[in-house]
Amino acid sequence: MDITTLNTQNLSRYAGASFQCGCGVCHTVATQSVVFGPSPSLETFFAPLLPSLGVVTVISDAQIRDKTERAFEKRLSRAGYRVHTHTLETGSPASLETAAKVIVPEEAFLVAGAGGGTVADLTKYVAAAKKLPCALILTSPAALGSLTPSAMLHSDGGVEEIYKTPPFSGVFCDMDFLTDLPPALIPAAFGELAAKAVSLFDYKFAHLIAGERFCPHLYELGFAAIDETLARFRDRVLGEKEAAAILAESSLRFSALGQLTGNSRLFCGGEAQAAHALRLLFKHEQRPLKLRGETEFLLSRIVLEVYKNFLARPANFFVPPPSNARRAEKITEYLGVPEKTAIGKMRAIPSPEKLKLFSYRLNEYRDELYEAVCLNAVRLNRAWRVFKRLYPDDGFGLVNYIEPPDAALALALAPDLKEKFTLLSFMKDAGLLDEHIR
Repeated sequence: MDITTLNTQNLSRYAGASFQCGCGVCHTVATQSVVFGPSPSLETFFAPLLPSLGVVTVISDAQIRDKTERAFEKRLSRAGYRVHTHTLETGSPASLETAAKVIVPEEAFLVAGAGGGTVADLTKYVAAAKKLPCALILTSPAALGSLTPSAMLHSDGGVEEIYKTPPFSGVFCDMDFLTDLPPALIPAAFGELAAKAVSLFDYKFAHLIAGERFCPHLYELGFAAIDETLARFRDRVLGEKEAAAILAESSLRFSALGQLTGNSRLFCGGEAQAAHALRLLFKHEQRPLKLRGETEFLLSRIVLEVYKNFLARPANFFVPPPSNARRAEKITEYLGVPEKTAIGKMRAIPSPEKLKLFSYRLNEYRDELYEAVCLNAVRLNRAWRVFKRLYPDDGFGLVNYIEPPDAALALALAPDLKEKFTLLSFMKDAGLLDEHIR
């Protein structure tokens, strides 16, 4: 299949497909079954994944269990499977501690998750630890991690770590289950997808400046998925079910791109770095947090503005880089991360020779990067108008969520919490970040 047709294909055709690409790589989807639509057959979905009378462990949270999981149990039992359930406590985070509490019987053939992002990450991690295949029954429009070969879990002090895992063997989404959602989930799913415009920018930035692997076709398809979603939301007023179905489909398409890149690059841009730091800050200060997608989208616009200002003019790249010891102290002081964990998260600052090479390349590609940032700023401004109107109060409740000092602190500490190379982390390494976030 030609990679350029990916976003126009039915989602079911993604499963196990290979895509010839102009970058010289044959990209392959390892997930063997993708089912998306109104009232699809759950029994047919599980047939190639489980032997008759096989045991499946189903992980879900209490809210999903009350809404849909019992229906899953009945349908799977009638189909001849034995079902073992593990219900997460309400509000359980995707953490190593939560994963350790999940019990999977020795006779289990498969671990299935029923839910959204938290359940998906826990299911992949638990299944990988047990060396079992896994599947996802998606009941949320926030599905960006659904097809990725990794799980993001919290470790000590709430710090997020990305664990390499096999992808789901199958992903099932019944559009009829995308109803009666928490009020903020639609804007959060929309914001999570739109914010990936920054991750896409950093994907190309890391290629141009640090020589990281890059596929221009996956890059363009990522923007196409965002733009198509934005257009569908701008064209008319959508009901909850239709909006959720559009977002679930778009998120699955973007998630497939993440699997095809072979890493987590499309999900770890500057906006994700900043959102991670802000969540730790709010948690440490016991302040209420909004959903991941809401936070990432709000910060994505701020990060792009910092990028834009930085790229607008040449910079002096001979500023002394920050002290590693002081960096760790600040993470512990402001974010409450244990000192040992903070030290372990420290990235090695590139050597002066490498920084000079990066600086040279940055000046070579400055105009191209600046143009890309400006285009993304326009894109996210359009998304912002849609995003606010997905709330009953037209986004009024967002006004004071992230104050300028909070945003500045999050951006200042963000590069020390995520290992991916971004423009934000380059600015920190070069000692130039502080002057652009004051």
